[in-house]
Amino acid sequence: EQISYKGDWGSIKSVTAYRKLDSLNRVDVDGTSTQLGFNTLTDNAEQFSQELTADGKIGRFSWLVGGQYFYENISPAGAQIPLSLAVRGGPLVLKDGFYSQGYQKTYGLAGYFQLSYELIDGLTVTGGGRYSTEKKKLHDTFQLDFVNPYMFGGPIIPVAGGIFPRHLENRFSRFTPTGTIEYKVNRDIFAYFTYGQGFKSGGYAFGVNQPAYQPEKITSYEAGIKTTLVGGAVTANLIGFHYDYKDLQVTQVRGTTSVVENAATAKVDGIE
Repeated sequence: EQISYKGDWGSIKSVTAYRKLDSLNRVDVDGTSTQLGFNTLTDNAEQFSQELTADGKIGRFSWLVGGQYFYENISPAGAQIPLSLAVRGGPLVLKDGFYSQGYQKTYGLAGYFQLSYELIDGLTVTGGGRYSTEKKKLHDTFQLDFVNPYMFGGPIIPVAGGIFPRHLENRFSRFTPTGTIEYKVNRDIFAYFTYGQGFKSGGYAFGVNQPAYQPEKITSYEAGIKTTLVGGAVTANLIGFHYDYKDLQVTQVRGTTSVVENAATAKVDGIE
């Protein structure tokens, strides 16, 4: 839902959103006619967000401020993967295999601002920043069981080496600045250079005995020129960019589980 108000000094906008997801999927894990195992995935989640922004302009000066609240509850979520002893060289008998179940909650707050000033006609400088903080809470149980026979709808029996239960909590915060210089040569030619930093929160993976993966950070540089020619009939743009990632979040398969880990660095260079 969006509500907005415009006054002589500027405008205020409120955006409220709610989303709910209930998902249950069963997939074959081996892709053969022999039942070596199957995966039952459960994902029930709800999200709520509220964002409020205000902006205005006075002469050559423009401003914008805003704040955002975000809440997500993934509960219950997990996977149950009965596995045949055949995957370990034994008989074709299904055991409880891999099991994980739990919930994860996210509480996020952010505040941001942006200030622009037109130095001379067509030449504008812009600076801003955003402070983001997220708290994540995880509660889950998981184990790998090749002892107890699989029974559809039956109880999960704890085995040695299983994790019952696990409680983890962490907070991830960062300030990310941005700056831009733009010049409108005329109504048909526009050039700019922009610098910015980005932040992607860390988190946890269900059913994986590892600490939280760390936030992903990016520093970006972009410059370009955009033109409109032949009375608007032709558009020609040239843009170059460089992205520098630290602690890039990547998905890896470890045994029977997909996990998120941090790579050291990554760089992207491109021209459009």
